[in-house]
Amino acid sequence: MTKYEIYALDAYKKRIDEDLKIVEQSQLKNLDKRKLEEYIRKIKKEKPKFSKKGKVSILKLSNIVKEKNGEIFPTFAGMMVFGEYPQQFYPQLFIACSIIPGYELGELGKVGEQFTDNARIEGNIEEMLEGAMNFLEKNMRIKIVVNSNGRRNNISEYPLVALREAIVNVLVHRDYSIYTEKSYIRVFKY
Repeated sequence: MTKYEIYALDAYKKRIDEDLKIVEQSQLKNLDKRKLEEYIRKIKKEKPKFSKKGKVSILKLSNIVKEKNGEIFPTFAGMMVFGEYPQQFYPQLFIACSIIPGYELGELGKVGEQFTDNARIEGNIEEMLEGAMNFLEKNMRIKIVVNSNGRRNNISEYPLVALREAIVNVLVHRDYSIYTEKSYIRVFKY
């Protein structure tokens, strides 16, 4: 077994949650205050017992922050969901989107181009999702169908719901362990 496989098995047995690790070099001020307030309002409305708790208690109970030696630090999950700019602490956690001119990676276009478009998408999970979706929509062909009533219907090359689900899955379910934290997500369209 590789070191990573041993770690993954051990983490599973010991129930190690990488997303709950503390981001010690960060502070509460590195989280988006507006998004946190919106979350707290929503959680208080949905869970009346939470309304009796203070802001920091709610953030602790939600695993957005943790306390260590009397100081409050965002957790990795808190940073990735509510962080103003998570790449400040994890520069490698971004999405690289590329449009490949051919049908295989490395295939060049007519004038020798490797990509017809590419972008580095950064931000928290929600911002990366929206950025990747915008990139894909911008680079997708749209069929225009006019029905018998004369109404125009745009049909995208790929179902947007399926693409969104794939991007959400890779962002939420990716392995954020020490063995993979230096890798980024790649999205290619051929």
